[in-house]
Amino acid sequence: MPDADVNHIYDYDPKYLADILSSVKTIALVGASADKTKFSYGVLRVLHETGYTMLPVNPNPKLKEIRGIKVYHSLEEIDQEVDMVEVFRPKEEFYGFAEKAIAIGAKVLWGQINVYDDKAAKLAEKAGLKVVMNRCPKIELFRPFWKPRIGLKTSKENTVLSMTDQHLTMDFLLFGTGPSICPTMKLDQKTKTSPP
Repeated sequence: MPDADVNHIYDYDPKYLADILSSVKTIALVGASADKTKFSYGVLRVLHETGYTMLPVNPNPKLKEIRGIKVYHSLEEIDQEVDMVEVFRPKEEFYGFAEKAIAIGAKVLWGQINVYDDKAAKLAEKAGLKVVMNRCPKIELFRPFWKPRIGLKTSKENTVLSMTDQHLTMDFLLFGTGPSICPTMKLDQKTKTSPP
């Protein structure tokens, strides 16, 4: 399915997304990486700095912490309430994580950019979860018309640091213009990196 078609199909009401981002407190990020060049690292960093309680999930038994945050090796291993499960894995694995999100009592299932599966969404929604697919919460958090509604930190220093660190332009970060990619991806199209 062409990217344009995918973006059109998964076009969520802004209020729906804002309500999710303002209500969740604890996010399990499946596919978290300690590699600073990976998209998932940047998303974890910004969500954590924004104030969310982050629970990185990575099956590597040698990985104990990311940015000083305890790493869980599976969703089942998490010993606290999880509001949202964010999946940073190939879309072929999304259905399995939908099942696990339901099993641990999560309220939201979120698929990162290019992570979507209609069957997984139907399964999760039937179980009472809200579902978002093919979206990056880091992008959504910086849309200016949502910021006051979801009580985001507005530290100028943090915003400038985030833009510089991720090689973004002001227009892309604040107004959502530019390619439909996660802000952790450099805008230099010659740079090729892949999720963990």
